[in-house]
Amino acid sequence: MDFTLDTEQVALRDAVRGILGGSAANREKVVATEPGWDRDVWGRLAEMGLLGLPFDEAYDGAGAGAVEVGIVAQEIGRVLAPEPFIDVVVGAGELIADAGTEEQKQELLPKIAAGDLVAVIAHQEPRAPHGTVAYGVTATPSVDGWTLDGVKEPVRHGGVADVLVVSAKDGETTRLFVVDAHADGVTRTTYATPDDSYAARVVLTGAVATPLGEAGEDALARAFARLQTAYGAEAIGAMEISVETTVGYLKTRKQFGVTLSKFQALTFRAADMYTSLELARSVSLWATMSLAEHGPDPLVASRLQAEIGRTARHVSQESIQLHGGIGVTAEYSIGHYAARLTVLERTLGTEAYHLGRVAEGIDGRGIVELLR
Repeated sequence: MDFTLDTEQVALRDAVRGILGGSAANREKVVATEPGWDRDVWGRLAEMGLLGLPFDEAYDGAGAGAVEVGIVAQEIGRVLAPEPFIDVVVGAGELIADAGTEEQKQELLPKIAAGDLVAVIAHQEPRAPHGTVAYGVTATPSVDGWTLDGVKEPVRHGGVADVLVVSAKDGETTRLFVVDAHADGVTRTTYATPDDSYAARVVLTGAVATPLGEAGEDALARAFARLQTAYGAEAIGAMEISVETTVGYLKTRKQFGVTLSKFQALTFRAADMYTSLELARSVSLWATMSLAEHGPDPLVASRLQAEIGRTARHVSQESIQLHGGIGVTAEYSIGHYAARLTVLERTLGTEAYHLGRVAEGIDGRGIVELLR
């Protein structure tokens, strides 16, 4: 099978690499204060059409597929770009495109594509288990529509979001709602996260909400499958640089008069990192192609997330160990890559959680039915 990018995809990769690579030098300054990302870079991504990349042309999008989204996500991972492309475009944006009404699509998607509106999914709740069920936030019908009450935390980039797509419990059913993040009844407390990003605690107190079409758990599961595929591509990009940086360090750092690459035990460990990376890359490519051809599949996404979780932990821990003392210093890049990989390992479910999901897909003959 040919995994080579075509001419247009190579041009996309190079253009994204040019934009994000040029801004990487300012990353330390940008992430030090809210919102934690560069709005000028965000505007350039919008001008290039990347913020509408997966949307239909009817909504000012480019009509691109999962492969193109994966290319952008991988470039984000390579330079640890803090811009919320995955959370806004792949997360909330594609969820609205998938499950929103025509009026909601016409209203929200062009603004997201233009970089004028930041929308994120608010689903996770304190102490709630992983999955697609809303537990602590309740939806109440009223004369004027719906109101929401409860707490969502953590909400990535929730402090700067203009629109929140909130999951809430309507009786025993989980439904999705669109909430104006600046409206009365919405209180947001922002804090820094270990990967140099920002999240928010969102308290909803009688917040006015509009149902996102007829969307419920199924739509949320599809959204998470798309997010996990994009996060997987981002992790591959971050792990590529982690391995390259670690190998480069072993080739230049000297101990007892010789470079560390002369010590066989260390080269074996570096080789194991590379093997893990290539296995994870294969699973990521498979999941991306499955998404492009068949659409979102939560079981495929869980298989990917389980592999990414295992590999991210292996690569990040080994890269720190092989760098010795400087690996844990804020001044050296490898620690920042390890921090982001650690967060990605646990985003939308741990390795153990997703292995359980995969195990549920084993039929009576012991065969995992992952490919259609």
